[in-house]
Amino acid sequence: MNKLFLGLLVVPLMIGANLASAEVGGTITRSIDTPSKTDVATNKSNPETILISANQTAYQTAINKLITVLLQIVNWDSSAGTLTFTGTNYSINNGCNTLFGTYKIDGANIELSTPASTMMACPADKMEADQALAKNLEKITNISFKDGKLVLSGQNTTLLFSPVVESSGKNAHDSIIGMTIAKAEAYATKIKTDFRVGTIDGEARPVTLDFRVGRITAEVEKGVVTGYTVE
Repeated sequence: MNKLFLGLLVVPLMIGANLASAEVGGTITRSIDTPSKTDVATNKSNPETILISANQTAYQTAINKLITVLLQIVNWDSSAGTLTFTGTNYSINNGCNTLFGTYKIDGANIELSTPASTMMACPADKMEADQALAKNLEKITNISFKDGKLVLSGQNTTLLFSPVVESSGKNAHDSIIGMTIAKAEAYATKIKTDFRVGTIDGEARPVTLDFRVGRITAEVEKGVVTGYTVE
């Protein structure tokens, strides 16, 4: 896994730990004082308190943005399914229906809206797993990163996700070699990548001439993928 990516996962935790004893301008290192009786009596705000509060707000806003970026640059995989964050939305799929909703980050807290779901007919065990996952998502209130993994936790619930980091270069999808078309399509769907078949047994198939970054165009011989290109 990319060492830079792993390093970035640690940054929010390090910054977050420092917030508890925020240092403003390199001079203030103590907690915010309780307003004096004089301040309360005269309804005056302590300028020092305002300065610390403003800086803490700025730090927290920056952390929230950083965590959001980290969530969105990769997909997150676990036995519960593949989790994707896009903008203010999240979605998770485990081979049956896709659960989706909105999310909001506030430091170590995450708020997931009650998930909606697509309505595909699937095997009973898959549908039961989706229902159980939906209930667990509603319990999630905390977010953290541990050993390069995403940890979502809440009331008697912990979901652990690993980042799906594809290697760069022409060999990034070599795992589809030898797959049937159906399995290769399922692989592309899981990693949120466009897929199409360019040739079958040496004969070109009609394809669009548009350009889509990351799209896989497969070469198929005797029913299995034997090669591919990536746009």
